[in-house]
Amino acid sequence: MRIINNIMNEDRPILLVNALAVLAIIFIVIGLIFTIAHFTTALKRIETQECKKWQEYAVKYEGFYLVKWQKAQCDYREVEINAPVQ
Repeated sequence: MRIINNIMNEDRPILLVNALAVLAIIFIVIGLIFTIAHFTTALKRIETQECKKWQEYAVKYEGFYLVKWQKAQCDYREVEINAPVQ
């Protein structure tokens, strides 16, 4: 019985370290998920603001035009811009 108790007492620190490592990994993964979600939300907002700015430019400045990537971005964000694409 004494041998079993000695073995179990020696394994407790290892189990604690393993449990802490698993918890650390879980928290890191959760943090990465929130970071990615925040980044994609921020990117969507920035791209939409850019398209609205270009929409104002199309009304304000005669001869304003979009390039293909701007048109693609605004189509993806569902912002209509009445300007030619070059």
